[in-house]
This record gives sequence, C-alpha cells and structure tokens, in this order.
Amino acid sequence: MISNNLKRIFFISIPLFVLHTFEEYLTLFVYPPTGPVPFSPQWFISFEIGVWLAFFVAAVLIYTNRLHFFFLAPFGLIYLYQFEHIVNALIQQTYYPGLLTGVILFVLGFFFWEQFFEDYRRSSSV
Repeated sequence: MISNNLKRIFFISIPLFVLHTFEEYLTLFVYPPTGPVPFSPQWFISFEIGVWLAFFVAAVLIYTNRLHFFFLAPFGLIYLYQFEHIVNALIQQTYYPGLLTGVILFVLGFFFWEQFFEDYRRSSSV
C-alpha cells in the first residue's frame, strides 16, 4: 500500500517536473548554451509531454488506490537521474540546463526513496 507520505511526495513532484521542463526548454532553446543541442525542440516537447502524461496517469491511479506501489519505482529513478544536471554543472563549471529544479527534484528523490523503502518494510512485515 502506498502511504500518504509517499503520495504527497509524488503529488508535489508533478508541478516541479513541469517547471523543470520549462527551465530546460528556456535554457536549451530560447537562451541556448554555447554548444549544439543534440535534439530538436519538437522532440523535446513530445518526450516531456509523454513523461507528464505518465505522471498524471500514475497520480490518478494512486489517488484512486489502483496502483501497486512497486510501479512507483520507475518514477523514483527519474528523481535520481536529476543528479546528471549537478554532475554536468560541476564538470562544465557553469550553469547546466535544468540545474535549479534538478537539484530540488534530486533532494526530493531522497525523501521519495526513504518513504518507498519504509512502505516496503511495512508491507513485507504484515
């Protein structure tokens, strides 16, 4: 069962991921970095809308208690992937697209995984 704390963390992350997309879009295509962007704006937006849809469908399933909590693990991996923004900013020693919201999401990921494993321990001891 998904605890209310894990639900809360997941629900909070949805607008943060949307904001993250806007930050990346602005810093990749509106005010681009010095190097070439390896994908088109159309591909980027299409991909991000797919991610948003996955989050929204999962949120509805969580809200209606129709999603087993193990299906949240792939979403948890997205939190960890935000570390890539931090690493690239350190390597390049400058701002990296998505860094600001990426840091927030990465930190939120620690809370997500802590609660995820607490829920797992609780469900396996029953």
